[in-house]
Amino acid sequence: MTLTPSNKVTLQQKDWLGLITLTVSIIGSVFFAYQSHDRLLTEIAVRQQLLAAEQDRLREDVEELKARIRYAPISTVNAP
Repeated sequence: MTLTPSNKVTLQQKDWLGLITLTVSIIGSVFFAYQSHDRLLTEIAVRQQLLAAEQDRLREDVEELKARIRYAPISTVNAP
């Protein structure tokens, strides 16, 4: 930076290059963090969908077993 006789500060090429480098570095870091966070959220969402499907399947199996027990003949329920 240089100070002109009228008390104005002007930036030289190296100053502008430093500001641009700093800006690009910050934007790059934020973009990388966003990508990592987005990937993590996507993995969690897929995992939740898989777990929900498995939970639904297990609920159906439990309901089927309850129905089988409820309507089974008494002799097969108490059989060893």
